[in-house]
Amino acid sequence: MEILICTDGSPAAEAAAALLTRLGNSAGGQLTLLGVCENEAEEAALRASMDRMASILGPGWASVKQQVRHGHPVAQILAETQGQAYDLVVMGSSGHPPGLRLLNLGSTSSHLRPQIHPPLLVAPT
Repeated sequence: MEILICTDGSPAAEAAAALLTRLGNSAGGQLTLLGVCENEAEEAALRASMDRMASILGPGWASVKQQVRHGHPVAQILAETQGQAYDLVVMGSSGHPPGLRLLNLGSTSSHLRPQIHPPLLVAPT
């Protein structure tokens, strides 16, 4: 199974990694941590978060790759899923206030949902 975990370095994204560990992993599963930042100033914090996520996920995966893309999150995630066949995409929910969270207004996941081909699992915060 090929799984893509998308992160912006936020605690919500790290919660997605924790959710995935609770669901378990398949023997021989391939995991890609995709970090997306809009500017290079954010990259060091993003890479530190990805390292924490790799620790949360623990051993047991056939491989764990980390990669960073720069640009708009939706466009970068779509480009990654179009260039690689993933069985599942996992990401954290946004940090919007409760009223907006119900509507997913402005969140990356709500923009991805109608466009992405693999199943999308959004972990609650």
